[in-house]
Amino acid sequence: MNTQSQSIRRAGNLSKLIPSVAALAFIFLTAVAADAADTDDIRALLAGQVTAWNRGDLAGFVQGFARVDRVRIATCDVTKVGWNEIRTAYSPLFQDASAMGTLSFSDIEIDPLTSDLAYVFLRSKLQTRVKEHHGVASVLVRKTADGWKIIVDHSSSDAGC
Repeated sequence: MNTQSQSIRRAGNLSKLIPSVAALAFIFLTAVAADAADTDDIRALLAGQVTAWNRGDLAGFVQGFARVDRVRIATCDVTKVGWNEIRTAYSPLFQDASAMGTLSFSDIEIDPLTSDLAYVFLRSKLQTRVKEHHGVASVLVRKTADGWKIIVDHSSSDAGC
């Protein structure tokens, strides 16, 4: 086979690849756009939790957790599993807005794992009447019919337990 025939054959093969490459590029760009929208929605979830906490709305705060049996929080030596158990655990500790203090999150990193699951790492600060608490949290969030919700929250204090 001569060089000209090989060039024509390669060009023909290349033209067959162009639609596939274009389709892959479209899928990639769509995924990136979805990740950006999801990241914004996850940030909104976290901001909503901070807002609810800071207005003394414990019920609003726990709305950020998925209402499923396997939702879990863990901090120091305490682990709670299930939405009702989480809500019940917070209630006696934070009976009113003054006991809840002021919450803030910073250094938020969001890593999408799948189209409906993301890992979040953040730093937290809670200023109560008694003390200022600093810590970090590793959080898994899942996209549900009700939007992004926390399914696992593992928090630790910079001061230890």
